[in-house]
Amino acid sequence: MKSFPLNIFIIHYSKLVDRKDHMDNEISKWSLDKFPITFETRFDQEVMTDEEVKGSIDLESFKTTTGRPMKKGEQSLSLKYKSILSSLEDFPDDHYVLVLEDDVVFKEDPVSYISSLLSYCDSNKIDFDCVFMGEAWMRRGDNRDIFFHKDHPATNGLCTVLYKVSSAKRVLSHLNKNKVSHALDWHFNRVFEELDFNVYW
Repeated sequence: MKSFPLNIFIIHYSKLVDRKDHMDNEISKWSLDKFPITFETRFDQEVMTDEEVKGSIDLESFKTTTGRPMKKGEQSLSLKYKSILSSLEDFPDDHYVLVLEDDVVFKEDPVSYISSLLSYCDSNKIDFDCVFMGEAWMRRGDNRDIFFHKDHPATNGLCTVLYKVSSAKRVLSHLNKNKVSHALDWHFNRVFEELDFNVYW
């Protein structure tokens, strides 16, 4: 099995204790604690400030684009995700980061899967910025090999994403220059396209 430097970040809403218990069970089941794990609990919707929201999110643009106000939970998710990316500033560029939402369920050993994926990329000289390892609604019932390239660098939900740290830093730089103006998974479609990301599902 290929060894690799990995940090795991879990986006967690601290009021949902059952979600924390669920993730603790997943960590134990798959021995994920062999890697550093951080639960991102800052910026819960009850404690995030208007100043923090306005510093990272364009609420008016969101309302114009979607025809509705941005929900507090969506605002919180955006701030939590950006906070995780901000924490990678001093990480080596060639490390990897796995960003999870706190309701993810692994169908197989994620460590073994990532190891196989990285070995496959090495042997086939495949360069990627991020890999969507989860199964969102748009993949349901799709029996193709889960590892395929997207000609348009689109997201596939944000529940389970493996990034190269160098690429995650580029996403952060984009977020620092351009406020979030859509639901985050849709906003990232634009970010990835503008960064010309190599995205795999």
